[in-house]
Amino acid sequence: MGIRRDLTDRPSDPPAPVGVRGGVGRGRARRVLGAATLAVAGSLVLAGCTSGSGEAGPTTQGAVTPSPSVSTPAVTPSATPTPTKTAAATSGAPKRPAGMNANTREGAEKTALYFLSMDKYVQTTGDISEFDSLIVESKCGYCSNRRKQAVYVKKHGLAYVGGDLSYRVTKRYDYDSLYGAYAFDLEVKQKAFKIQNGSGKIVYSEPASRNTLSLEVMRSKKGWRILEGVTR
Repeated sequence: MGIRRDLTDRPSDPPAPVGVRGGVGRGRARRVLGAATLAVAGSLVLAGCTSGSGEAGPTTQGAVTPSPSVSTPAVTPSATPTPTKTAAATSGAPKRPAGMNANTREGAEKTALYFLSMDKYVQTTGDISEFDSLIVESKCGYCSNRRKQAVYVKKHGLAYVGGDLSYRVTKRYDYDSLYGAYAFDLEVKQKAFKIQNGSGKIVYSEPASRNTLSLEVMRSKKGWRILEGVTR
């Protein structure tokens, strides 16, 4: 914990995803609260499925339990409820909100909300260019899993249908001076979704869900980036 995390550029693209479910990353004890099953938190899709080429599709993977030795910082509850945001439609990529790059907690929070607003667009189009500019993939298991799922669905000619998100900030954590980061707990609701192949056959589906997602947003030379994500 005494070493500042590296913020080097994202490594080369990983191979086709295997085991994308459970995108909890390492997580710190202050915000990790058990096993993750949220689809938006990195579930996948295609558990036990195979592609037309015979390549194995993603399988499920258990959540990671963080070290219990990490101290728990004070939590600053939201003074007022945050209005629920709804993810943008898939007709185009969502736009960055004004003030997102401000070096303040408000800027970090807008980055977290923008990150979630991109999820449906990324999953349905496979366009990860903007997504990659926001994440520290080598550090954020949640981010990496969402990315892998989008890439896998696009590569194998599948379609992601449904899964719209709505979310609101429920807690704002104190500034982490060691990592130059802010953390937020968000209530995330996801509508039922399905993954289907070119002939319309459903190869994977999940019902609607509601979970808590904790995001840690770190300041870098390029602005705010999502360092870590944990679900419960």
